[in-house]
Amino acid sequence: MSLDELSALDVPLVVYAGDSIPTAAGLPSRAALAGTLIQSAKDYLPPAQLDELSGLVDAGELPVAFSELHRCLTPAGFGRLVETALDDDDAEVPALGRAIARLHKRVRGVITPNLDHLLERAFEGRLTVHAKPTADLASRTGWLLKMHGTLRDRSTWVFTEEQQGHVLHRDPLHREVFRSLFFAHPVLFVGTRLDDPVLTELIEQIQALAQGQPPRHWALVDDAEATPLRRRKLAAAGIELITGHRARHIEVLEALASRTTPAPKPAPTPSPAPVEQVRGQLIVPVPEAASDTLSILFVAANPSGTDPLRLDRELRLIRESIERSRGRDRLVLDIRTAATVHDLRRALLDKRYDVVHVCGHGEKEGLVLEDDRGEAVQVPAKAVARLLSRYAPPSGGLRCVVLNACWTLDTGEATSMGVPFTVAMDGPISDTGALEFSRGFYDALGAGREFPDAFEEGRSCVDLAAPDAQFVAVFLRG
Repeated sequence: MSLDELSALDVPLVVYAGDSIPTAAGLPSRAALAGTLIQSAKDYLPPAQLDELSGLVDAGELPVAFSELHRCLTPAGFGRLVETALDDDDAEVPALGRAIARLHKRVRGVITPNLDHLLERAFEGRLTVHAKPTADLASRTGWLLKMHGTLRDRSTWVFTEEQQGHVLHRDPLHREVFRSLFFAHPVLFVGTRLDDPVLTELIEQIQALAQGQPPRHWALVDDAEATPLRRRKLAAAGIELITGHRARHIEVLEALASRTTPAPKPAPTPSPAPVEQVRGQLIVPVPEAASDTLSILFVAANPSGTDPLRLDRELRLIRESIERSRGRDRLVLDIRTAATVHDLRRALLDKRYDVVHVCGHGEKEGLVLEDDRGEAVQVPAKAVARLLSRYAPPSGGLRCVVLNACWTLDTGEATSMGVPFTVAMDGPISDTGALEFSRGFYDALGAGREFPDAFEEGRSCVDLAAPDAQFVAVFLRG
């Protein structure tokens, strides 16, 4: 059943390609690479320390072992040995890598911990390579994210404890991008062992972020690895197993490649815009969408040093509301997490949106987004209003702004001078209230209701599901 459901998906996949691909091409695994480096360190370390390093590798404590090897071999020597060991110029792309590449019409992007260039060669230039994540990656298509770096750029490598700690704990962009990828898109894990320490750590992150409600993903694994304990652990992270030997994995990928996702529907010619009477005698044109599609831009920011918010949960609720609705083919969601002012500005330049949904922190003076270092930066209400008004009628298609953050009423009142509809919050709001409002609002949009009705549905959802939540939402008409 898992395979049937995976085959029936009508949305692009994110593929996680593990280290079985380079090992099938004759390159060493991370553990084998550590063993090679230990052999090279015999002239620098006493036997007892070498034995200790070997024990760390056997126990899966690779970052600790790599840290010590990086120190004793020196960064230059460590780098030369790694580049020599992982050089794939003379290696043939294995069958599994070629099978993944044949999925290119069904793939949004590929994530890999491998430093080599086998996947780049397999896809023959169809994917844009990123050695570090970018803020809008979850909404892009046609990319290859090398989560542990790329071979020819040592500054991107993730081997040592320090490098790993920077990526996992001190780099908010890296954390937010992975969060948005795994919660916004179905992921297929291919070519990785279930006991691989990189995969184990990734699964633990997904499970921790999911808070008991993980999104759905799939993994192709060997029969012998699919023990009951591992099945339960992966199920807790939302990962269903499709078992079989390596040749069976290739057959599954070939079957998926033969079933392409539906082409997007062409946009119809827009009809003349109706008018709506608001604020006494003022007549404001309120255009219909440029097509039957409702384009939504989700913008989230939880800068370091600010109170943690459940923004990943809000994104997941919005996606669930859209996917379960009868209008799911009409609603298109683009995502910007760990958002800076430039992410918001560039997103509006790149595409026409009907709805901009901002969640995170707000203040009376404006919205709180991130700077390039992940720190909080306050964007004045008037600056937000000027930016969004440029994309509202009559020059643009922006019809509704949702400011699902504390103290956004002043910003919303400024925004409503140019945008037909604005939802803003009067005073502080609770996480629960914000989540339930989003659930109801997008349930209504998915059912084909207009923005005023969607606002009332959002408020009803808060009243019914979280009656004690601190939450006061205000609906503003331009």
